[in-house]
Amino acid sequence: MPASTVKITGDDIILPVGGLVDGVDVGTAVPAAQSAADDAQADATQALTDAATALAAANEADDTADAAQTTANAHASRHLPGGADEVNPVAAHANLTDADQTIQWASTAGYARMPAGTTTAARAKTLGVATAVAGSAWVIDVYAQGHDVSFVNGGSGAGTVTTVTAGLKRRLVFRYDGTNWTAPARFPLA
Repeated sequence: MPASTVKITGDDIILPVGGLVDGVDVGTAVPAAQSAADDAQADATQALTDAATALAAANEADDTADAAQTTANAHASRHLPGGADEVNPVAAHANLTDADQTIQWASTAGYARMPAGTTTAARAKTLGVATAVAGSAWVIDVYAQGHDVSFVNGGSGAGTVTTVTAGLKRRLVFRYDGTNWTAPARFPLA
C-alpha cells in the first residue's frame, strides 16, 4: 500500500502519514518515537528538578555552616580541648580597667571585656597562670580604645603575646598549654 504524504508549505519536506517507509510502519513508529522523546524530556525535566533540589540543599547547608561558624566565633571558648570548662560570656565576665593589671583565669569566669574608650594611656594586661589549667581559655573582647592594649603571658615564657591597636575591636581567644598562654585566635567585633 503506498504511503500518503503531506507537503509543508514553504519547505520541500514531505512527511509520510501512513503506510510503510523502508519497511517500517509509520503509523506505529512515529507515535513510538514521540513517546520515547516525551519520556526523554520527562527524564531531563526530572534531572533538572533533582539538580535544583540538590543545589538548594547545598546552599542551605552552606548557610547552616556559616551560621555555625558565626556561633563558634561568638562563643569561641566553648568545648575546648583539654577538658576546660565552658564559659558563658554573657553570664560571667569581668570588665578590664584603665590600668596595667594581672587577670587570673577561673573556671566560672574565663571571659573579660574592655568597654570602648576605657584607656587613657597604653595598657598591659597580664594573663595570670596561678589558677589556669592546661586547656583553659581566656576570651577577651576589646572594644575600640584610644590607646594600644597589650596582653602579656604570665607563664614562664613571659613576653607580650599580642597587642590590640588603638581604634580596633577584637575578640581574642587565648589558650593555656599548662605553662604559657598561647597567641590568640583573633576575631573582629561588630
